[in-house]
Amino acid sequence: MFCASPTRPGHPLHGPLFTTLFSILLSLWLPGCKLIEIKVPGEPLSKRDHALRFETRAFALDFAASIQVCADEIARQHPDPQAAIDVVRWKIGAIGAVRQAAFHPSPTAALVDTWTFCRQMREFFDHEAGARFFGAAHPIALTNALAQEQRIEAIAGILLSSSEWKRMKTFVAEEARAFPLRDLAFERENAKARWEQAAGRTNVPPTGTTADALSDLSDRLYIMSDQIPTEVRWRLSLESQRLDSALADTQETLRKLDAGLRHIGETASTAPGAISNAVIELRGAVVPALEGFQKQWGSTLETLTRERAALARDIATEREAVVQAVTQQRAAVMKDVERMAAEIAGRSMQEARGMVQDVLRYGVLLALIVLGLPFAFGFLSGRIWTRARRGAPAP
Repeated sequence: MFCASPTRPGHPLHGPLFTTLFSILLSLWLPGCKLIEIKVPGEPLSKRDHALRFETRAFALDFAASIQVCADEIARQHPDPQAAIDVVRWKIGAIGAVRQAAFHPSPTAALVDTWTFCRQMREFFDHEAGARFFGAAHPIALTNALAQEQRIEAIAGILLSSSEWKRMKTFVAEEARAFPLRDLAFERENAKARWEQAAGRTNVPPTGTTADALSDLSDRLYIMSDQIPTEVRWRLSLESQRLDSALADTQETLRKLDAGLRHIGETASTAPGAISNAVIELRGAVVPALEGFQKQWGSTLETLTRERAALARDIATEREAVVQAVTQQRAAVMKDVERMAAEIAGRSMQEARGMVQDVLRYGVLLALIVLGLPFAFGFLSGRIWTRARRGAPAP
């Protein structure tokens, strides 16, 4: 019989019928297979937030370059030792303040704090304590500060809605008026917390995917690697200038002491009886000089100690900021990796169960087809052949 030897070479499983059935099964089963989809967790930053972060940090880089050019021009036009010290203090304070403002995790908070500082710096040079700096070259600093404020205000006007821009502009004006800058160190509290409170949003966690977090960290490292080495050189040059000034005062004191001693020697050689008067003159000339020397030396040591402490504090602050940012981003990345692993495992198990079910279902169907069709064909062929031998009409 046709179905008695399913393994012999002439069996339909070895012919075109089996190939056709297998192709049909594959065409039915393969479309049911789904590739495992991997979705990166976390809500991505909106296009608006991406634009805010990019423009604010680009402004911070341009701001630093502009301040350096302006400060160098002031030093060229106003060659005064004190002005040379003040322009370096301005560069260190202004660039550091804008960098810290632009590093806020929230793009909106970074924009409002940067804008607030620019407004504070303009008012400082306009009618606050900064109006006395740089002498005849003061208008250069004021013009630059006004240009920086107008530029960040224009950036906010482009990226924010009209209502949000007006609200932020009002907040910036009130913040700058309530918290003015006092000196070129530009020590200030950032406006982030007060802005979030005014906007009705507090403790807003940073958003973004893993890619956004890594991009944020990359931006921070790029800006800091570009600015921190230069800032360290400025601080060292500032200490060097102050040390040179203190040493010049010390040399003047020593010259006065030397003159007093020569006068004593001349008096002693010409009139021994006037030595007592020379001693009195020595006391009047040398003692004030020694006191002045002691005060100048103490002031020099105090200045060096203060500048060294400020430099160490700033470096420690920047290092802490980088370490904190790296720790936060690493924690976010590890959390995302764990969530991705759990999601992939869940999806894999779900897909595996579905795949096993499909394989079993189609395997049963294939078994029925493979075992049933030859049996049916053999049964029908046998009946036809039997009726043909008996002379019965075919059905």
